[in-house]
Parts: sequence; structure tokens; C-alpha cells
Amino acid sequence: MQLRQAQVTLNLELQSEAQTGTGVEGHASPVGKRVSNPLHPLRKEQESLQRLQEMSSLLATGFALACAYAWEKTFDMSLDVFGALYHLGHEGLIPKLVLSALIPALVMPLYLNYLKPVTAATSRSLRTVTGLKD
Repeated sequence: MQLRQAQVTLNLELQSEAQTGTGVEGHASPVGKRVSNPLHPLRKEQESLQRLQEMSSLLATGFALACAYAWEKTFDMSLDVFGALYHLGHEGLIPKLVLSALIPALVMPLYLNYLKPVTAATSRSLRTVTGLKD
């Protein structure tokens, strides 16, 4: 929310500069050109908020990958034990093959019919609100 407010404030300021012909610091600028001050507080705040968003996204992705890897190892071990305990073909190979075909066949239609449309609509609405492009 703060990033959006900083972007709006910065855009309004740049528009007023373009209309009045003055730079960020109040000095006259050539017509049609903007005087950009890289040390302007709003620009610094906007850059720091963008970096914070990128870092939080990277952290979430890393955490998700660590959880997925741990889940995969646990699931693999459970199928190995299940196959060895009940002597189900080549130490769990048959249950792995059956589940690897059955789970996507059950999950994919649910994902495509219910989850994907909701996430696509949410993504579109967020892009229109924030003004971001693909």
C-alpha cells in the first residue's frame, strides 16, 4: 500500500513538473524535459520498497522450495516403506507408478476449473490497481 502511495505521489509530482517546467528542486528546466534528482526522497523510498518486495518474494520462493523438497523426500520414503512392508512389486515401484498417474489425473481438472480462474482474475485486478504490466 505504501509503495502505491509513493508511486502516485511521485507521478503527480512529475506531472506537475512537466506542466510548470520546473525541476524537482524548483529550478527551471527546458520545456519537455524533466529534471530527475536521484536523491529525491520519494524515489529513494520507492526503490527501497521495490527491493523489499523482491527480497520477500525471493524468501517466500526459497521457503516454498525447501518445503516441497522435504515433502517429496518424505513421500518417497513412505512409498518405499509401504512397498517393502507389503511386498508390492520392486520395493514400491508399482505404487509409485500408480500414484504418479492417478494424482495428476485427479488434481489437474480441479486446478484448471476452480483455482486457475480465481488466481487469474485476482492477478488481473491487482495489475489494474497497481498499474503494473505483464
